[in-house]
Amino acid sequence: MTEPVVIIGTGAGGGAAAWMLTQKGIPVIALEAGPAFDPARDYTLNQSDWELKEFPYKTNSQSTYSFGALQTLDPTWDHLRSWNVVAGRSNTGNSRQVSGTGHHHVRGVGGSTLHFTGEAHRLMPDSLTPSPTTGITAWPVDYDTLEPWYTLAESAIGVAGPLPGEQELRWRSRTTLQPAHPFCAASRLVQSKSGSDFNWVANTRAALSKPLDGRPDCNYCANCQMGCPRGDKGSADVTFIRQAQATGLLQLRTECQVTRLILDESNRISDLLYVDAKGEQHQIHCSQLILAAGAVETPRLLLNSPQIAALNNQIGKHLMMHLSWISSGMVTDDILTHRGLPADMVCWDYCHTGQNSSTVGGYRIGVSTTEIRFTGPINYAQRAVPGWGRSHKQAMRQRFGKALSIGAIGASLPNSKTFIDLDTVRKDRVGMPLARIHHYLPDTELERLTRMQATCREVLKLSGAAGLVEEYGNYDFISSTHTLGTCRMGSSSEDSVTDTYGRFHAIENLHICDASLFPNSGNGEAPSLTVEALALRTASRLADRLL
Repeated sequence: MTEPVVIIGTGAGGGAAAWMLTQKGIPVIALEAGPAFDPARDYTLNQSDWELKEFPYKTNSQSTYSFGALQTLDPTWDHLRSWNVVAGRSNTGNSRQVSGTGHHHVRGVGGSTLHFTGEAHRLMPDSLTPSPTTGITAWPVDYDTLEPWYTLAESAIGVAGPLPGEQELRWRSRTTLQPAHPFCAASRLVQSKSGSDFNWVANTRAALSKPLDGRPDCNYCANCQMGCPRGDKGSADVTFIRQAQATGLLQLRTECQVTRLILDESNRISDLLYVDAKGEQHQIHCSQLILAAGAVETPRLLLNSPQIAALNNQIGKHLMMHLSWISSGMVTDDILTHRGLPADMVCWDYCHTGQNSSTVGGYRIGVSTTEIRFTGPINYAQRAVPGWGRSHKQAMRQRFGKALSIGAIGASLPNSKTFIDLDTVRKDRVGMPLARIHHYLPDTELERLTRMQATCREVLKLSGAAGLVEEYGNYDFISSTHTLGTCRMGSSSEDSVTDTYGRFHAIENLHICDASLFPNSGNGEAPSLTVEALALRTASRLADRLL
């Protein structure tokens, strides 16, 4: 019998790879550093205190990391400061701050797909192959190469989206999408008010619009990021991992943190070391290894394995975190912000990479009201409706359900001051040096963020928002849900870590299947579907070689 392939990480990439390998009859041992989540038990949106809670993280369900020196804020860019009408300026200091954990992720079975909104975007063809005049690094694979793997990923997880012909920006070999979800009240308002100036289309969403594989259709509770208790959101645990387990070929080991990879004399991964939930160390043999720990933890593990780190000096470089901006205002219409599907509508008008150096890098826009938690009265009172006492109650009654938020997600270009290395002092609970995140925004990024801000404000104005009540961006806060690069793919070890199939340049039996592979960030497209497509392609090729 074929030896098991060992996979580290069970998020979008690890889950998709495990699914493909087991579908082809290859046994898999999956090591997950975090715990498993039970959607019906762990996601408590049915409880009365739902709005007071964030995603229900468990013990060891977030990795620990540190940050390098934080960037000083320049008064030139004060217009990009975050604020709200209740509390004023969110960052009152003179340097950037870390928002929450900074790199927002989940360490557990399903990875960050457990709390992602569920946007399932194919990269634009010109995101993969931008014009050489832009200076943006092209991918070593084009859209035609990835298209069949996008199709397979959409079929496996269940993606709803626009009908053929409604979104010509990406061609499709066949129709795999479920019917698009109906627009929520906020999106209908924006479309009706700004439709002549912006081309709005249904977003492609990994949330079922009709039942599939024993999973129900979406009930539009508007809280995808809090964990989906019903299983209609296409997270990796209820799709790829569940189906891989059904084959009987997946051995899943949770709360097992890999601490080191070991090379033999022929530069092959021979073994790995991991620590289990009890703190006991284990060593297992690897015939083939897939590393899918994410764009922070993957370079961390490679850098903590000295034999491997010595083979490639590009590990940890080219870190990218998508730019983000959200502007919120109050409208007179009751747009029912407590229900609907987050990110149901999107506009790609600004996503194409510019030809002029001052406009390089695009972005997309959409309605973000529910994504930033304007779904319950507590958030309204703390962020959008100032005051106290009887007058405040009256204002809440008048304004609740009427906050409109327009958000933009934009390209991130690598720079020499943005990378990941190892902390020289701090270690985690098992004694492993932490990943240290260095992040810097040059003026070119802040110019793009300024354009994103202007577009969000324009949509709000056209939609009838009387005035701004809150704005938030990642100029004065480090806050990223899309962390990319750090082990990018390419043709040479001089400027990349892996080949076009994610195989480490100098190690024949080591493949990477996560967002660390991205050579560029795209122009605001959500990365999970591309991670899955790449993993399916890599795992399929690996399985064919092993059979």
